Amino acid sequence: MPVITLSIGKIDSINEDVKKELIKGFTEIAVGATKIDAEKFTVFIEEYPLENIGHAGKSIKELIG
Repeated sequence: MPVITLSIGKIDSINEDVKKELIKGFTEIAVGATKIDAEKFTVFIEEYPLENIGHAGKSIKELIG
């Protein structure tokens, strides 16, 4: 069973409708590239608080203020 994982910061603009679109889009792209049936794919969207993501020695929460 192929698995697609998207790890993102938890932000308000990524709502349920956006997640549905991402799941559909990632699956369609993967099916087109691999020729594996869509029913075989599982998509995970992992959301992390911005204070749990770091870049250049600072949390994203610090960087965006």
